[in-house]
Amino acid sequence: MTFYTSNGIPRISNASSAQVDLAARGASWGDMVGVALANNLGPLNGQTVNFLEDAAQGAAVYGTSLASQPNHAAFQGGVAAATAASDIAVSVNMTGIASSFDSTHFV
Repeated sequence: MTFYTSNGIPRISNASSAQVDLAARGASWGDMVGVALANNLGPLNGQTVNFLEDAAQGAAVYGTSLASQPNHAAFQGGVAAATAASDIAVSVNMTGIASSFDSTHFV
């Protein structure tokens, strides 16, 4: 709170003590979200990735919690989420890459 009391709040001249308190709490909350995302703590990182993939496909539900988002569908040409250990091995088709090799080198 000392920071906002000393420096003010952007675009709010003469901020009230309640506004200063809210700004300080918001900054603290934002810092903790950043720590959780940077360190992959809890479900937030996975929920964020799921939301962003939903948004890219136009299937995101805005205005609801990240936990209530539908699971994203695989992108066109993408690989669906693995459901069993046998589903993990996936072949990748490369286009425009020569596949020739000799006995000692890949070319």
